Amino acid sequence: MSSRKLGLYLILVGIVLLALKLTINTGLKLYPEYKTDYKVGSEFQAYTVNYFYGANGVSMDEATLDVYYTGFRIDLFSNIVGYILVIIGVGKLKDVSRVLSLTKMIAIVGLALSVVIEVLPFVLNGYKLCYVALFTGIAELFAAVSVGYLFVYAICTILDDVAFKSDRAYIGMSYIGMAILMIVVAFVGWVSAVSIILLGFYSLVCAFVTGLLLFNILKVKDYITRERGLE
Repeated sequence: MSSRKLGLYLILVGIVLLALKLTINTGLKLYPEYKTDYKVGSEFQAYTVNYFYGANGVSMDEATLDVYYTGFRIDLFSNIVGYILVIIGVGKLKDVSRVLSLTKMIAIVGLALSVVIEVLPFVLNGYKLCYVALFTGIAELFAAVSVGYLFVYAICTILDDVAFKSDRAYIGMSYIGMAILMIVVAFVGWVSAVSIILLGFYSLVCAFVTGLLLFNILKVKDYITRERGLE
């Protein structure tokens, strides 16, 4: 396997990790005890803390929840690992398109944001944790979507011949579908009270569309890595 093709595979695996979400609650109590701030909506705190770290709420009265951590969660599709794979992959493939250098830069930003999210419960608590985690999470989601966009844009600049018109269209459409579903899954996952079934449905559709993106890219992988040209 050539270095370029290995780089392409690493980027694709990284994008899969950025697009999909699946966590396992270990039950380990690693975070300091969460202190619910009753001056701020407790449901907002429950949604936010649960989305990022795993939490639950005990009803204190009709309008108030006492939020607590349910245990440390392991993300099987770790964004941190995803960004690292993209960064390494771009390093092996960057000479085929200048746009990939920008992809690497955004991946570094996304990696930094992901690390910040992981350490926040050890330095912040209450509503401050919720607001900082939420806005950092939104920025990190934007970085993940941008990494995919820049990579797809780089591919389209490489496959600029008219012979690849349909391939560019399929790749572009599958990326747009994946990006929209990433945002939908994030929102539904945050509003955890909506429906676990609905979240599962959108997650499966996102996985399917992400698979389509990979399939469309792998069909022309030899042209992307410039190991094969048009005859």
